[in-house]
Amino acid sequence: MPPVPRALYAAALGSGFSYANLAVALPLYAIATGRSAGFAAELLAAQTLAIAGGALVAGRLLHRRSAWGALAVGLTAMGLAQGSLLAVSAAAALMPGAVVHGLGMGVFWVATQALLARRSGSDGSERAFTNQYAVYTLGTAFGAAATGLAAALLAAAGLAHATSLRGTFLLAFGAALVSAGLCRRERPAAAPGPVSASPTEGLSVQVPDLFLVAALGLVLPLTPILLKSLFGFSPLQIGVVVGCVAGAKIAGTLVAGRLAGAAGARRTVLAMLSLAVPFALALAELRTAGVFVVVLLLTALLTTGVWPVLVDAAHARVPLDERRSLAVAWNVREYLVIAASTAIGGWTFSAFDGPTVPLVAAAALLAVSAVSSATVFRRPVHALAS
Repeated sequence: MPPVPRALYAAALGSGFSYANLAVALPLYAIATGRSAGFAAELLAAQTLAIAGGALVAGRLLHRRSAWGALAVGLTAMGLAQGSLLAVSAAAALMPGAVVHGLGMGVFWVATQALLARRSGSDGSERAFTNQYAVYTLGTAFGAAATGLAAALLAAAGLAHATSLRGTFLLAFGAALVSAGLCRRERPAAAPGPVSASPTEGLSVQVPDLFLVAALGLVLPLTPILLKSLFGFSPLQIGVVVGCVAGAKIAGTLVAGRLAGAAGARRTVLAMLSLAVPFALALAELRTAGVFVVVLLLTALLTTGVWPVLVDAAHARVPLDERRSLAVAWNVREYLVIAASTAIGGWTFSAFDGPTVPLVAAAALLAVSAVSSATVFRRPVHALAS
């Protein structure tokens, strides 16, 4: 197989940067302009649900355009969303901006998956998935850091707090549009064709993934809340830990890619998820800050690291002509599950006055994901002819 085009990595970096900018700046800007913390949370929830809607939109785009064309459209939508937030200071622009950005993210993930899935089943295909996800995560780390630094510099220059936060949208606007331009220059890998994903399209091969992302939704979004409520961490300390979690994700994807190449995807998935289960259980009981953070980082490394390998392995077991439709249904289901598990995690944390219930549930979901993946790996592999 030819090497992965650099434009795909540029798209991953730009989209990760854009996503992190929105996740950091949008809720803070909403609060700074007098909206409630609840409304700020609603903005992020709406953006997550819009990603699932964007995956459905991507199905129509793939019917009319190449995957590269759809990818450029998704990145452009993300950039325009942040451009609108930069240009319009009215609070009424916040929700539409979050939704349009989510739609663009949904198109981005479907188009990216459609491009990478063509390689699934070929030698080294798991490395393409893991490298792409590592670059995306690196983009989120850069985006979060750049957003915080830019807001601080603009405030130091004399701008109001809300204005300095709004000014950071310019960075993501540029990153998304530059990435979109690079994608438009790529030649289509395959001609557009029919894409008609049903709600059950490829569901049997996605079951392990859905259990995995449900577990992640119960753990990672709760991280700032856990650190604040259990250990009284300051915003700076929380930011450092969240940055370290991003680093653990990158390390995990690179480790998983190398292990899958050497020992096979099946052994890698089973080993990493099996190791993650006791770590997730330990998080439910640990009350020493330093140990908790170390175990959290190990859990993030093992769980998020194995995700791209699991995605690649599932697509390798689907005929090539069905993978474009699967990419649509896959992302719709995945983001609906993430949104639901994140909401459930927050509710159980409040209802049971602590993290024990969601973290134990996450450990159980990881175990089910590991066991169910064995069924997927028994299926025959379909590879693109070289």
